[in-house]
Amino acid sequence: MNLRQMIDMAGSILDYAPGVTAYEEEVKRFINEIYLDLYSDRAWNFAQKTRLLTLAADRSTSTNSSIASATSVVVTTGDFFTSDMAGMIIEISDNVAPANNGEYEIISVDTSGSPSTTAHLVTKNGATPTLIGTGTATFKVKHRHVDLPADTIDVLSLGIRSPENERQEFGYLNRWLDEHLALDVDLVSRPTDWIIDDEVVVPQPRVNPSVAVPGGTAPTTGLFDACYTFIRQNRESAPSPVSATAAIGNAATQTLQVATIQNTTGEYLLKRVYFRCPLSNRFYRAAAADYSEATVDTGAITFQNPATFVVKSEPLPEHEGRYKRVRLYPRQDKDYEATLRYVYRPQRMLDDSDVPEFPADFHRYLVYRCAQELFIKHGNLPQSEMYRMKSDDELMRMQQRCLTRAASNWIKNTFRQSAIYRRPRPRLTHT
Repeated sequence: MNLRQMIDMAGSILDYAPGVTAYEEEVKRFINEIYLDLYSDRAWNFAQKTRLLTLAADRSTSTNSSIASATSVVVTTGDFFTSDMAGMIIEISDNVAPANNGEYEIISVDTSGSPSTTAHLVTKNGATPTLIGTGTATFKVKHRHVDLPADTIDVLSLGIRSPENERQEFGYLNRWLDEHLALDVDLVSRPTDWIIDDEVVVPQPRVNPSVAVPGGTAPTTGLFDACYTFIRQNRESAPSPVSATAAIGNAATQTLQVATIQNTTGEYLLKRVYFRCPLSNRFYRAAAADYSEATVDTGAITFQNPATFVVKSEPLPEHEGRYKRVRLYPRQDKDYEATLRYVYRPQRMLDDSDVPEFPADFHRYLVYRCAQELFIKHGNLPQSEMYRMKSDDELMRMQQRCLTRAASNWIKNTFRQSAIYRRPRPRLTHT
């Protein structure tokens, strides 16, 4: 069932459906919180995704490379610094000033002067560096910390299975053992293990935007509002507060303009604008390009995918700017394409037609659990307890079917074991 049917069913159970927007928003909030809690509670079969991760080998150069300022380095040929290097570690060596040599983090990459490219640096603790003087140097960029998808809740497996590479399963190595053994973070070879690294949080905007209606074209007519996020090191922050609404009366001659955006000059924070209109309760990305650090007014927005934005444009992310990362041990010695299987966080259901991303057989669980919370809100504890038991029964059914795969065929055979393999060995056959 979709979100509207869930709301109607909850109203039928409570025998109370006032049709008040504020009350319906409260019911939606209950349903969505229960929905997200369900996904984060267990590694359900339906809550798993498989993604490919690019593991980049070290990239080095000593040709036409030099220290450009106290906080940046430059390579004048070959387009050495690329946008994917933002967030990676750079090692400076062979500089005339010994104090400059060492490791730094790339906070931003400027490729506008191609083939002359510049990397802006911070120390590994995030402080502003004080590189001394100028002069040539050798640069090595290291992909030490691997970002996981923004919707990751937990990692289930990580390894190499693509046909282009030899197969390799990576084992899980916990942080305590990694620190206890003092493993070399700079060892380069074929990876054997992965370690959960520190999470990264991108700071979010604080300034509330405003909207206006200049000349242009828009996806539709009606009331529009907007918000924006920060982009740093190819990561996106939580959104800003939502603006007031502005009315577009003619989509062929009017568009949206977002102003009073927070100025982030010198902080390497780009801006990405999202809009909401009568066609959906969800925010969607407005322009295809991000706005610069100094932008405080977008001007008339040229919408990407104006006729098909509900399908093609990116929705506003809901990870609140927090990214999980892993570190491989040893660090990859060449470029690999790793296969990641993980528990993911679904998008909230905001439109009436939205449906949960799990089997329809168990959609009633969300309604029963929502009814349990609503009966508490209405002061009816006996009915709340009854729907707690009904939702627990639905949860038990879901656990029996969706926590393990269907039963396998068992064939009686001899028990084979060896000194290193002390359990029955499966026999793979091909027919």
